[in-house]
Amino acid sequence: MAPLAYLLQANLILLILVLAYGGLVGRTTRFRLNRVVLWLLVLAAIGSPVTRWPQVQPEPIRRAVSRTADVLREPLNAVTPTQPPVFFRFPDGKTYPASFNPTPRPNWGTLAWWAYGLFTLGLALRLIRRLIRLRVLIETGTWTHYPDFTLVQAPVDDPFSFGRFVVLDQHRYSACQLDQILRHERAHIDQNHTADVLLAELVTLAFPLNPAAYRYRRLVRQNLEYLADETVLAEGVDARVYQYSLLQVSLGTTAVALPSRFNEPSLADRIRMMLRPRSGAWSWARYWVLAGVLGVVVLVLSLRELGTTPLLTPPRTNSPDCPNLNWVNFSFNSDKEEWTDKLIFRNGRTRPQLPNMNVIGLVGNHLTVTEEYRYNTDVFIDCQPASLAALSRIESEYIDELYVYEQAPYSERSADKPWRIVVQTSPRAIFPNPSRNQFLTFLQAAAMSPNPLGKQDSFSMNDVLEATFFHRKNVLVERTKNEHLKLYDDLIANTDVLINGLPASAKEVQTIHVREVDKIYTAERHFALWFRPDSPAKRFVLSIETSPRRAKRDSSYYVFSPFYSGDF
Repeated sequence: MAPLAYLLQANLILLILVLAYGGLVGRTTRFRLNRVVLWLLVLAAIGSPVTRWPQVQPEPIRRAVSRTADVLREPLNAVTPTQPPVFFRFPDGKTYPASFNPTPRPNWGTLAWWAYGLFTLGLALRLIRRLIRLRVLIETGTWTHYPDFTLVQAPVDDPFSFGRFVVLDQHRYSACQLDQILRHERAHIDQNHTADVLLAELVTLAFPLNPAAYRYRRLVRQNLEYLADETVLAEGVDARVYQYSLLQVSLGTTAVALPSRFNEPSLADRIRMMLRPRSGAWSWARYWVLAGVLGVVVLVLSLRELGTTPLLTPPRTNSPDCPNLNWVNFSFNSDKEEWTDKLIFRNGRTRPQLPNMNVIGLVGNHLTVTEEYRYNTDVFIDCQPASLAALSRIESEYIDELYVYEQAPYSERSADKPWRIVVQTSPRAIFPNPSRNQFLTFLQAAAMSPNPLGKQDSFSMNDVLEATFFHRKNVLVERTKNEHLKLYDDLIANTDVLINGLPASAKEVQTIHVREVDKIYTAERHFALWFRPDSPAKRFVLSIETSPRRAKRDSSYYVFSPFYSGDF
């Protein structure tokens, strides 16, 4: 999963669960259970985005959503296409290609990550600074050892505990108050509340921009104080006397008070919880509702695309070749034939650079091997040898993993067919994501073009003569009976024309005699530019450079070519 997607999902889950906790169980008196629930909230927020949940959506819904996405699909995250050729003519009569040096733009995504990292680092340094100050305060105090804690005499306004230490200024309190303070702080130590406090601080570091993280920290500290108060009252201390002591001690705060303090949090909340009746059996319904909220989160997360085959494990079923397919080295070891991977789609994404080839394509939402490769390709579906007809029955939403291999030229033994396609299918329709949409769009373009990522060619006059003689369409033009150029009829609507660097029409191409051609530059644009539903560019670019002197039949420009039959 991409880091940004993980952060967004984790922050959203934490926000939902913290709000649900505060609204449902935050006021119950099951403090020990609430402590466990608060830990589980964090684990759910951190772990849920990367957990592979089972798919629970009905099959018709998944198919409908996937097909709707196909209709609305447009290529995303495409590789930046090359610029079409444009040329300038200088006064000396020479023509030079234009140089494209776009003004660099700031990478706002990278800058945002740097800002996020620096902000988190600042918070981490602040926490470390507070811990160092706390350690210095404890080390410089006067220690008195007891069996289950260490009392530290230090000039602090509020008593607090951290780890196995209780820090306070004994001279500020009466004997009765001191006894109740020690009971309270000993409850924090015995129940290891320091771990909860540190967890809450780490949550604010992990989600520094999420208000729910700071609300979570307050809820944790609040529940810990409720637990300590409950323990003190359970030891037989009079509730009214204890509450009065709280009011007397609650004077100011300490800057280093990272851990639990005797007068933390709001006294009104603590006293209200002491007076609150114990939660009855009906309070369990609140926890079940909270579990239901977590279940809804899991249901939403299960909409993500899921794989059905482990990434680096061999296929599950036996077949002559597929069990020996090494998923790490991409070689078919049984025949000792080395194969190089040309196209890999797994875990819902491809490599950053797609290959400029068209071995496999997508036609009518079904996979197909293009005509050029139909007789040179073996197909494996779910680790079983399969036919091209079986491949053509696979719909796009059921493609889990797809690999295209070509036999390396240095293989010890040549295979019958130099190409192999391995497809792993999913039993259920896979929900689309941007990377998957880009890959499927690439396959659709590959079914239409041998160069889906674009291609540029240049032709001299003799090259043009040869190409038009054999009717090669890569030059985009053909020759008429009177030896003039003409754009292919089926390409007129999809071609931008430039003559000597200036935009021109298809009819103007017919005014150029083949003998006048100095250079012809052709380009097929990247599929992201022409295979799109919104404002598509034309697929081809034709740029013709002429040499007018050749039209005067200068003897130095006679044409000697076996592919030319016109006036020399």
